[in-house]
Amino acid sequence: MAPNKAAPAAHAANAKKTEAPSAPPQMMPYPVSDPKNGDVKLAEMYAGMLDWQIYRAAQTPGPGAYEVSDMKLPKGGHFSEFTPKGYCDDDIKRALTTPGPADYPAPRIPTVSGGRFSTGKPKSELDWIALRAGETPGPADIPLQRQQLPGGGRFSKANPKSDVEWLMYNAAQMPGPADY
Repeated sequence: MAPNKAAPAAHAANAKKTEAPSAPPQMMPYPVSDPKNGDVKLAEMYAGMLDWQIYRAAQTPGPGAYEVSDMKLPKGGHFSEFTPKGYCDDDIKRALTTPGPADYPAPRIPTVSGGRFSTGKPKSELDWIALRAGETPGPADIPLQRQQLPGGGRFSKANPKSDVEWLMYNAAQMPGPADY
């Protein structure tokens, strides 16, 4: 990057004011403490930081240090003449291509021939009941199925204990007061 004509004079004037050091100053990353009394010397730490910022500012080129080249812009160009479709254009196009009701042939109406009235005599409700009753079998028409009864049995001859006999039996099983 070559500086422009005005940049050297501005840079020289700037350099005279700040007189940046040639090497970066010693910066202490932590506060320095005095070994004699243990005081922290914050002023020295912040002074080192300020020197560092001055040094970095002197090394960074300013806005006038760059060479501005003549950039040629393209010539010509024009605005687009494209007209976008509106929200109704698709509906209009579809309506122009869709056939309407007049484009279809008229429907064929079936011819009606002469008719006549029925001469049949339908059955009444009583006639239907009588017909159904004649087709339904009666109770005597259903054959009986003989049910198989169980074979002979016998009565138990067992002699179970009564309640009193159970009380006597349970009492005999328990130890008495003298058994302890």
